[in-house]
Order: sequence, then C-alpha cells, then structure tokens
Amino acid sequence: MVEVQMMVEIQMMVEQSHVRMFVQLE
Repeated sequence: MVEVQMMVEIQMMVEQSHVRMFVQLE
C-alpha cells in the first residue's frame, strides 16, 4: 500500500508543478 501513497504524492506534486507553469504562462 506504500506504493499507492507514493504514487498519489507524486501525482499531487506533478499537478502543483503544472499549476505553477500555468500561472507563469498567464
């Protein structure tokens, strides 16, 4: 189950980075 938690954390980090890129673009 630890793997699932890690994947979720990575997904959240990726989403945050995408949001930052979006903010910078606009």
